[in-house]
Amino acid sequence: MTTKHNPTPVKTDNRFAIIGAVLGLVIALPICLTRESRDRHRLHLTEQTSPRVLDVCLDTSISNRNALPWEVKGLNQLQDGLDPNETWLDISRIDSSLQDLYSDLLPDSSETFLANLTANLKPVSKVDNTYLSLYFTELAKRAKDCKGNIVVIVASDAYCEGEGPEGHRKLAEAARVLAKNPRVKRVFLVGTNPANRAMISEDLSAIKDRVLFPENGFPNATLIDASFDNAEGR
Repeated sequence: MTTKHNPTPVKTDNRFAIIGAVLGLVIALPICLTRESRDRHRLHLTEQTSPRVLDVCLDTSISNRNALPWEVKGLNQLQDGLDPNETWLDISRIDSSLQDLYSDLLPDSSETFLANLTANLKPVSKVDNTYLSLYFTELAKRAKDCKGNIVVIVASDAYCEGEGPEGHRKLAEAARVLAKNPRVKRVFLVGTNPANRAMISEDLSAIKDRVLFPENGFPNATLIDASFDNAEGR
C-alpha cells in the first residue's frame, strides 16, 4: 500500500516551476507510453494484421541484473534482421510482479527504443524474487486470442525459489494451455542457470518439444525467423 504525503507548499519562481513541470513530463513519458501501448495491444489481439508476434520477458530480479545489459543488446540486435513491418514485439519485465513495457511493431529508432527500455528496467523491486508463473499465465491468456504465430524469449536465470508449490502448479497449468495452442511455435529460455534447468523443464514439460535453451546466448534473427515456421508448434 502506497502512502501519499501532502507536504506544505513551498513558493518558487516561475522558472523552477516550469523546469519541474518539464521534468515531470519526461519522467512520466515511459509510463504513459506503456499504458498507450497496452491499449494498442488489446486491439492488436482481436484485429491483428501482423502475422508474427515476438513476446519477450526480461528478468529484473537482483540475481539476474548482471545479465540484463547483454540481454538488452541481444534484443536490440534482432531489429536489424527481422522485418519491422511483419513482426509485432511485446516486452515485459518480471520479478515479484509482471509489468508490460512495450507492445507495438518493431521500433524504427534503435536509440529511442533502448533509452526507454533501459529506463523501464532500472527500478528494482522491493521484493527480490522471480515469479515466472505470473508471466506464463499471462502469456497463455494473450496467446489464446492471438491470430499470428508466436515466438517467446524468456531471459532469466530461473531462480524461482519464492514460487512454492502453488507457483509451480500455475506454471505447469500455463504450459498445458500453451501446448494446446498451435500458434505458439517456440519458447527460448535464455540465460537459465544450469542448476535450475531441471526444475523449469519439469514445470514446462507440456511444451518440452517447443522449449530451447540456446547455448550461444541470445537467439539471433535467423533463428527467430526459422522458429516462426516451426512445425513442432502445430
